[in-house]
Amino acid sequence: MQIVLKPCPFCGHEASIESPIGRLYSPAVRYSVVCNGCDLYFGYDIDYGGEFATEEKAAEAWNRRAKDADVTDMNVGKKEE
Repeated sequence: MQIVLKPCPFCGHEASIESPIGRLYSPAVRYSVVCNGCDLYFGYDIDYGGEFATEEKAAEAWNRRAKDADVTDMNVGKKEE
């Protein structure tokens, strides 16, 4: 299965999936998405988009956009009465 990534939501450039070498405090292999234009790293750590054990999970999270969500049932911007 070929993984397709949406363009970067900030600069519009293509992105790619990387698998950085495990770090001392987190030796497990994790997958990140990096923008080839603005060098945004997504999925590097739990504080930077999450941690993804597979390329597919990293791509799924990267490709998810706020405008894709169905927010019709949410009370966004409404004041409580």
